[in-house]
Amino acid sequence: LHICEFYVDLWEEVCYNCGNAFVLRDSGDDLCQSRVIFVQGGFFKKIGEIENPVFNSPFELGTAVINTGFNLISLANNHVFDNGEIGIRNSLDFWRQQNRIYSGQNNSQIDKEYIKIHSCKGIKYAFISYTTKTNSITAPKGKEYLVNIYSNETAKNDIEKIRKDVDVVI
Repeated sequence: LHICEFYVDLWEEVCYNCGNAFVLRDSGDDLCQSRVIFVQGGFFKKIGEIENPVFNSPFELGTAVINTGFNLISLANNHVFDNGEIGIRNSLDFWRQQNRIYSGQNNSQIDKEYIKIHSCKGIKYAFISYTTKTNSITAPKGKEYLVNIYSNETAKNDIEKIRKDVDVVI
C-alpha cells in the first residue's frame, strides 16, 4: 500500500499545482491525500488586528481535485470558518456526494466522535485530519464539533479509540 500526501495551495498558480498533483497521482499511489486550501473568489477581510484572505471557491474546484485523482481529502484548515457554518455545511454536502474520503469537518457531535474505517487492498485504515488554528474565527456556540481542532490529547484519544480496529491511522 503506497500513500502520498500533496499540499495544494491554490493561492499560487492553480494550473502549476494541479499539474504537480497529476504527476504525483500518476505515480501509482493507492491512496493520495490532498490538503487543499481553496482561494478562488477570495478577498481580504480584517479580522481583529490581522488582515486575512477569505477563501470561497466554486464546487468545480473540488471536482478538479477529484479529477486529478485525489481520494483522501482533508477539510480542516485555518480558513475553515471563513464563510461561517453555512460554508462548512455546503462543503460537507459537496464532499458527501463524492466518492472520496474526507475528514476535518463534521455535521454533528456524533459525526465528530465516530471515526470511519476504510479499506484499500485489504488494509483497514482511518483517516483523521485537524487544524491548529482558525484565524481567530470561532465556531458558533454549541457547535464546536464542526471542525477538528488539533491538540495532543485529542489526537491521542482519537488514535487510541480506533487503533485496535485498523492497520493504519493516517
